[in-house]
Amino acid sequence: MYRFNAKEVGFYFPSFLCMQINTDEDLSDLNRVSPITKKAFLHEYIHFIQDITTTYGLINLHYMFYKFKAISEYASLTKTIQIPLPSLSNTIEINKDLFTLYEGTSDIFDKVDRVCDVSVSPNGLISGYENANEITTTFIDSFGIKRSVPFGAVCIIETMADLFEERLIYKTQLPDIPYKYTIHVAKCIYQNIGNRYDLIVALSDIALCSFHPADFFYNVATKMKSDGIIPSHPSTIYDVALRYRYNVDNTYLDLYDEIYSAVKKQISDCFQSSILAPVCQYLLDLIDKAHSLRHERPTFMCDIYTGRKISDLQGIINDLGIPLMSNKKGMSWAHAEGLPEKEQLLILRGMYEINSVLLGDQRNCRLKPFCINSNPDWVDEECDLSPWRKAEKELLCVFAQAWKIWGLSDKELKFKNS
Repeated sequence: MYRFNAKEVGFYFPSFLCMQINTDEDLSDLNRVSPITKKAFLHEYIHFIQDITTTYGLINLHYMFYKFKAISEYASLTKTIQIPLPSLSNTIEINKDLFTLYEGTSDIFDKVDRVCDVSVSPNGLISGYENANEITTTFIDSFGIKRSVPFGAVCIIETMADLFEERLIYKTQLPDIPYKYTIHVAKCIYQNIGNRYDLIVALSDIALCSFHPADFFYNVATKMKSDGIIPSHPSTIYDVALRYRYNVDNTYLDLYDEIYSAVKKQISDCFQSSILAPVCQYLLDLIDKAHSLRHERPTFMCDIYTGRKISDLQGIINDLGIPLMSNKKGMSWAHAEGLPEKEQLLILRGMYEINSVLLGDQRNCRLKPFCINSNPDWVDEECDLSPWRKAEKELLCVFAQAWKIWGLSDKELKFKNS
């Protein structure tokens, strides 16, 4: 899974509702932080909003919590866990392939002169979804060389966050891919959209309210061009998109409603342990607030962008709160009414660490700075070598608690090629 980041100034953990700002500053009062830290927070907070108010964000949540249920069931049937995890179900494998298709490129490329072609073709490979389109873009770099990359949700999400940074704070110096690439793509598809950043924000916001954002982005822009619709205001984009149908009946808001209901059920199913009840309730309440926001103010993201005021974003922050965020020292904060204890919220970060271990991406736990700061007794050499063994101890760190809750304790881990 792609981890949204901006040159490691900060990063957001999709589906785990946590962010890290790479600073030593105290984040308890964001009005007192430096401009660069405020800028990093804004970028990652936009990703948090995208995660909970869009269909694309919610299907990622649904997939991740479904996967953790499957992991728990798998662990209950075996004494040895293979790393990386074997295929747990056909559904998980197909979804993994689909998300790779939907994400598009996450490569970093500093300078793009222009996008000269956008082509759409069925992927032809994903079982049962062979007709799901791959959006391929060809661009010319600063040396005049043609290159091709798949266009997807990563570029849409990152360009949108970058545009908010530049609009509300100051101009960024991030690479064109992925942070500015959607602008180039929009200009190639339909210049009347690509030449205006407010229209790109509107179309990006709506595109994320679909399973396949790049396909939706392309189809709506192409339809507006072929119908001769020249948008004078971002609301035109929302109006056209609302008339777009996935099938005979469903609009993008209907699709959002469907996945919203499915995600709430998945959260309740996944967080059944009484220990997790406060976290479960927090997630359910948060998804409800996001759902109300999307329906009551469907254009809220573009309204904030065109308003060009940080104060406009503050209203959203007041409604949704600020999720768990950490600095480089491992100090953590969360700002919202009705939040569980910070240590309980950290279970979500523990889940991220577990997922990374089970995928074979790491063997250490990156919550070590937090543990050093909050409870040094949790820290030992196993943090770096085998954090899962900490679940056997009497004093349980965050990783060990999460490992035990999902039924992974007392299991032997067998790593491939070791």
